[in-house]
Amino acid sequence: MAMAEAAPQPDEAVSAATTPGVSPAPAGKRLRIVFLPRVVTNPYLPSLAAPMERAGHEVAMGPGGPLLLWRFGPIWRCDVVHVHWPQQYLMGRGWLAALAKSAVFLSLLWLLRLRGARIAWTAHNLTNHEAVYPRTQWLLTRKLIAASHVVLVHSQACGDAVAGYFKLRRLGKRGQSKLRAVPHAHYIADYPHSVGRGEARERLGVPADAFTYLFVGALRGYKGVSELIEAFGKLEALGDPAPRLLIAGKARDDATDRTLRQLADHTPGVSYTNAFVEADQMQFYMAAADVVVLPYRKILTSGTLLLSASFGKVTIVPDAPTLLDTVDPQAVLPFDRHDPGALEAALAQAATLRDELPARGDAGRRAAARWGWDEMAAATLEAYGADA
Repeated sequence: MAMAEAAPQPDEAVSAATTPGVSPAPAGKRLRIVFLPRVVTNPYLPSLAAPMERAGHEVAMGPGGPLLLWRFGPIWRCDVVHVHWPQQYLMGRGWLAALAKSAVFLSLLWLLRLRGARIAWTAHNLTNHEAVYPRTQWLLTRKLIAASHVVLVHSQACGDAVAGYFKLRRLGKRGQSKLRAVPHAHYIADYPHSVGRGEARERLGVPADAFTYLFVGALRGYKGVSELIEAFGKLEALGDPAPRLLIAGKARDDATDRTLRQLADHTPGVSYTNAFVEADQMQFYMAAADVVVLPYRKILTSGTLLLSASFGKVTIVPDAPTLLDTVDPQAVLPFDRHDPGALEAALAQAATLRDELPARGDAGRRAAARWGWDEMAAATLEAYGADA
């Protein structure tokens, strides 16, 4: 959807949080917080909740259906409702179903707000990744923004994107002032890091000297994995042994699996694994890779980019501002997302930088390590109290 109005400048639209860490909550200010919805495939929510709980706050994670929320006891006792991924509360099979679900959900938020609860939404995405009923979701997400006291974004650039896409100027100055920048924490302590390059490559069947690219994460259309395989297949010989491409993640559906498997089977050097990568297995893929590739077609933020930096890897990414200001510049190799041949060129460029990549990755990891879950939790708690 085209943005008809320019986004406000960062210093106008987004307040940046700089809180250094989580302090113990005074007895009278301990918050009861509900995160929505519960997500078990990503350490983001439990890692954010842990320092809040250590500081004395209570954090519960609610169910995914709007009707279930009305029967979820902690939500009626909470001080803060923090929505992270609202699609399953707002969207349904058809726009009529979406209107019904969202009416139940939004009415609950407004009722809780009238009872004194603070409402927060973290804008991880602008819309659902498969772009199902985008106009309906745009309208419903605007309603969510109206119900929220604060909208958290992971960077200044993300704040600009949210303000522009949802036309927050039409909500007046109040709409703009709801935006608060709270950077995404690193994942250094969330995954094991005990495996070396040699052991990882032996485990995954990768030749010791082959330059190796990695895509890891859920396999969905918007992530551009098909284009990655095709671009990799066009590479000229980059050395002996020939380069490798590892693709690991759970396909969204059987059609996606068939498409990617067929492409991988017909492209020499590609290893394709359709399975969720467990936390204790992630280190094998990261240790085996020379560079990570995230060729997203359309994205706002990426936890996988932080994950890659946490493992000290340089990542090939599209040149979207909302990605480039997430990690240290040394940790990324950006390519022109509007140029069809740019991804292939970036893959080739990475191979020429083989000797530089470890030092660049280490610099990216050190930069990421400065902002952990303690800092993010403290900034989030501060944002809950911000008045729009």
